[in-house]
Amino acid sequence: MSNFFESVKKAIQIPALAHVYALDLDRQLKYAGKKPITFSAFGFSESPVELLDNLDESIFLRADALPQNAIYQAEMLVKEGKRSEALAHAFSHAQGLQIHALNLFYANYATERPELRLHYLNKYLSAHGLRIDLAPDEASPFFHRLRCNHTSNKVDGPLVTVIMPAHNAEGTIELAVDSLLNQTWQNLQIIVVDDASTDGTLQKAKDLAKRDPRVEVHSSSDNVGPYVCRNLGVLHTRGQWLTVHEADDWAFPDRIEQQFKALTAANALACTGCMLRMNEQGQITRPIASVSTAQDGYLRLYFASLMVQTAYFRNVLGAWDSVRVGGDAELI
Repeated sequence: MSNFFESVKKAIQIPALAHVYALDLDRQLKYAGKKPITFSAFGFSESPVELLDNLDESIFLRADALPQNAIYQAEMLVKEGKRSEALAHAFSHAQGLQIHALNLFYANYATERPELRLHYLNKYLSAHGLRIDLAPDEASPFFHRLRCNHTSNKVDGPLVTVIMPAHNAEGTIELAVDSLLNQTWQNLQIIVVDDASTDGTLQKAKDLAKRDPRVEVHSSSDNVGPYVCRNLGVLHTRGQWLTVHEADDWAFPDRIEQQFKALTAANALACTGCMLRMNEQGQITRPIASVSTAQDGYLRLYFASLMVQTAYFRNVLGAWDSVRVGGDAELI
């Protein structure tokens, strides 16, 4: 998986016109209504799994009429320095799911005002029954302040093993592991596999293991890549179910619970979800041009969110390919 954090872009100020568009967006969303979209992901999003099954097909037909995703086109205009044109284009051409994704587009303009960025992020998430909060530490980057202060009741169930490969991730591994320790699903085995890190990743992982017995740490003496590390983790897996969480990802507290519910409801052996990519400043990054890949321009399938029955993985799938990139797509 490519690094979750992209290079921080120059701060983008909110044009005065943005608030006018935002008010109109609020009115449009009232008419559009809430769509029963469900999604799951590390990185910044979560819920069940069947993203496409619960949606009105007419939404996608309208979106597919666009030569490119309107949100993507608007983001490209922003990169060219055409901010006002970008806002006008996004508001004028967004269709279907892209209308609601305008909240994320506006959130990306709130670089200097984290409370405004949080407002628009939560407007997007509210359609999915989700909400985020920020820790009060204003000196920390936005991404590191992500919290959920309204967590659900703790639940129990079969042991789920979460494998976390980690290489030079000392800046994010605590946030990533904490988002697992804060899961509503309590019965977890969290396996951190250090991939010959040259920074303080291994020591931080060991400190986390001392703090909570659900965390255990293994390491590779050579830098072998994330997929080999996952395979090393499988050797130590005790859970009935197996999934992965990257060392620079953040999950909503009910991510494991909701994926388990989706699996059992469908009597399935495996499921996956979607994600949003966020940089340290809280901007949603890497918009996608193809409406068949990202219907709203931002939310995309995340192969690394695979949750699979351990016996099926071992007896049928076997292992991830020993490659540096693309192993998730290859497995699925």
